[in-house]
Amino acid sequence: MNIDIDKVDFNMLIDSLTEDELEIFCLYYGPKGTLKKVGNEKGISTETVRRKLARGHRLIRKTLMLKAPEMYDHVLRTHLKRF
Repeated sequence: MNIDIDKVDFNMLIDSLTEDELEIFCLYYGPKGTLKKVGNEKGISTETVRRKLARGHRLIRKTLMLKAPEMYDHVLRTHLKRF
């Protein structure tokens, strides 16, 4: 199955995150982001950073599942093949 990336509304996915989670995502997935660096920047523990990233990933998956089920199915099948 080919997913037309131009049809994916990434704003929809970003909107599922809180401002705090979005900031943590940007810091972590930015150049050379690590749990420790994000934690130091935000003044929180690395475990809290890890939990917020995990929650953000769950929200993005849930949004995909509800609003773009064909893409969610594709992502799920692709992810399961790795294991």
